[in-house]
Amino acid sequence: MICSDIHRNMDNYKQAITLAGRIDRIIIAGDLVEAPEHFRREAGMLPVVMVQGNCDRYLDEQLPFDVDFTVEGLRFFVTHGHRYGEPDRWRLFREARRREAQIVVYGHTHMQTAYDYKGIRFINPGTLKKDPSRHSGGGFAVLTVDRGKILSLDFF
Repeated sequence: MICSDIHRNMDNYKQAITLAGRIDRIIIAGDLVEAPEHFRREAGMLPVVMVQGNCDRYLDEQLPFDVDFTVEGLRFFVTHGHRYGEPDRWRLFREARRREAQIVVYGHTHMQTAYDYKGIRFINPGTLKKDPSRHSGGGFAVLTVDRGKILSLDFF
């Protein structure tokens, strides 16, 4: 499950986890505006990858601005996006290329989007600031990958 821009809406985060169904991990692309341990606790045993957004300045050293990791042979780069001038996608692309990422997860704009550019898949899950179960602008994504391939990407 991929989410971003939660802005302290823990009820929406809990709903998203339920609506997402069976998931293996949670990726949060910043603007938690809440202590990271709250998100880990709600995730239970699921691993949670989090980065700091522009509204998370109070977290200081608790969360990095960027994270790289590999799942099923795919290299991920997770950032909030504000440090790379999002929505100026050129800087974000250059950083993704430098990191040899195949999938970039970012937030900041509160707009769900997914696109491919020069072999890199960019995913913005939107915002969980609004209620995801009412289709009222709240949103998250579920990405399914297997053996180096993206099988599906669903927005909720």
